[in-house]
Amino acid sequence: MISNNRIGVDNDSETVTSNAAQSKRLCEFLKKRKVMCITFIIIVLAIIVIIPTIIYTTKKTNSEKTSITEETPIETTEGTTIEITEKIEITTESPTTSTSTTISTTPSKPKFDKWKQNAITVAGGNGQGQELNQLYDPVAIFIDQKKNIFIADQYNHRIVEWKYNAKEGHIIAGGNSKGNQMDQLDRPTDVIVDQQTHLIIIADWGNRRVIQWLNQKQQILIQDIGCFGLAMDKHGFLYVSDTVKSEVRRWKMGKYNNEGVVVAGGNDRGNHLNQLSSPIFIFVDEDQSVYVSDMHNYRVMKWKNHAEEGTIVAGGRLNQLGESQGVIIDDLGQIYVADFYNHRVMRWCEGKEEGETVVGGNGKGDQSNQLDSPGDLSFDDEGNLYVVDGRNHRIQKFEVTS
Repeated sequence: MISNNRIGVDNDSETVTSNAAQSKRLCEFLKKRKVMCITFIIIVLAIIVIIPTIIYTTKKTNSEKTSITEETPIETTEGTTIEITEKIEITTESPTTSTSTTISTTPSKPKFDKWKQNAITVAGGNGQGQELNQLYDPVAIFIDQKKNIFIADQYNHRIVEWKYNAKEGHIIAGGNSKGNQMDQLDRPTDVIVDQQTHLIIIADWGNRRVIQWLNQKQQILIQDIGCFGLAMDKHGFLYVSDTVKSEVRRWKMGKYNNEGVVVAGGNDRGNHLNQLSSPIFIFVDEDQSVYVSDMHNYRVMKWKNHAEEGTIVAGGRLNQLGESQGVIIDDLGQIYVADFYNHRVMRWCEGKEEGETVVGGNGKGDQSNQLDSPGDLSFDDEGNLYVVDGRNHRIQKFEVTS
């Protein structure tokens, strides 16, 4: 008998075992694929969320850096300060492309350069008189941060304050007729106001004294002085021009029991660079340089701090100025001068021999584009130009053009 039993592997059992192994490997493969799919989906979702976030952050950062402005004061050989503006623009085209940068360097322009030639009357303008809506040959002005105007109303012997857009003023000092009593003034020629303490300092020219008013209480600060112009610097020094001695002196605020310090002139009357002749209005800059309207020398002088002589910065040549009056300086160091007899306001760039007319210059008259014997000058914080139009008994405001 032949036995059907064989030594070796049974085919049926081998097949079952092989199928089981394949199923197991297939399950493991599917699990791996599932894990990979889940991982891939997570990565895709992460990319979808993260990339826009990166793009937004990058654009935001670039947009914040799009315009970077740096103002650097540069000192020229003439000593004039010019502000140079560097503007850097950064533009990102896309997250994958390189960044393109545009750099342009241009000199900044003055905050104000030209004014409307027809002025607005902001005080007076109602003829010569002593009513509250009138002025009588005003000389000087002081404008505070609220655009209130303080006026040295010379021949009314008073200081008047005109609130912004007011139709009339109110008397804050003097106004008790001409006199030398403590509550009287005699042809005041200048006024400055401490806006925090409301302290008023007046050049009481006819009484040859500098007097202080505070809450209707008076105190004489400096006596026996031919005072005309006043100025105060950021360090708390008071400057006074003396038309008799042809000099400008400086005192520390609150310490007037001395002769002060000569900061301009003081070498007798004359036309040399170390002399003045009837100095009237004055302006003091950030460096304590003193600009002096040297009236009878028909020029404006600049005396640097501790200098022994000045330099001519406006006028000084034949027929350039028909007697200098008010003087102010803008942020670029340009000098503005009231030209009394030519009924105009002129501007000089320091170091230049010729000036230019900025307002007036249309002959003597009382029209809105005319002046009659202009005196003091002032700017407000918007760049509007104020002119004391003396013989027209009014204060004119020339609005800056946009």
